[in-house]
Amino acid sequence: MAATQDSVTCAVCMEVYRSPRFLPCYHSFCLPCLEELANKHGKIIRCPTCRAPATVPPGGVCDLQVNFYFTEEALEEVRNEKSQSRCPVHTKECVIFYCTQCDQAICIRCKLTKHEGHTTEDLSEKVARCKKTIEDKLQSIMANISLGKDKLEFCRQNEKGALEKRAAVRKQVLQMMETFQSRAGEMIGLMEGDLTNYSLQCIERQDRMTDRLEREKEAERLDRKEEAERLARERAGDRLEREGDMTRLEEYIPELPMFQEDSDDIDAYI
Repeated sequence: MAATQDSVTCAVCMEVYRSPRFLPCYHSFCLPCLEELANKHGKIIRCPTCRAPATVPPGGVCDLQVNFYFTEEALEEVRNEKSQSRCPVHTKECVIFYCTQCDQAICIRCKLTKHEGHTTEDLSEKVARCKKTIEDKLQSIMANISLGKDKLEFCRQNEKGALEKRAAVRKQVLQMMETFQSRAGEMIGLMEGDLTNYSLQCIERQDRMTDRLEREKEAERLDRKEEAERLARERAGDRLEREGDMTRLEEYIPELPMFQEDSDDIDAYI
């Protein structure tokens, strides 16, 4: 039995029947609508169409006579038709064609009148192609998203590796700096000791040279030539030794600031 939208519409909810039931007056309504009426009015409900009273069975409105005139398949078909878009010109007609010339969905009456002679195709075919295009684009977008995620993960791994390497280099540099500072401290201590010894030696030699010079002058004054010559030779030897000590001091002194400069360079690097 073919069903129209008017014949399968519930007078309560104005939608296509859902599990329709007969009342004793033979008017049909959706089972959920009848249950709502029973919950509101109790055992006796009145037909929403003719207002005839109807007694609710002991088992509830679900025990009322099922309307077998409308199969579930027929009702579903009507629901599908109702869900289709209506023609804005002929409001009772569904759009079932697509006019490629006007880029517009049209109904059968539009095809035979305003769009007569235009190239048309079934709307379902056009919809299927559009759906396929959208699916293809969506698949491409999802592939790009997946590729982007892979690249992002790769960048994160590279960043992690770079941070680990940086931490390892920093640790190594700190260890080298500690070793260098320790050795520099030891060398500075040794150099300071050497400088002290050289300074004392220079002072002693200077005192000896001064004493010998005075004795040399005294010998010359007393005309003791051999003693004066001997003192002069000894004083010349002391002078050479003092010059050697001064040379060694000059070699040490420029090296002292170098350790501090190298240490500053390492601090700036890390």
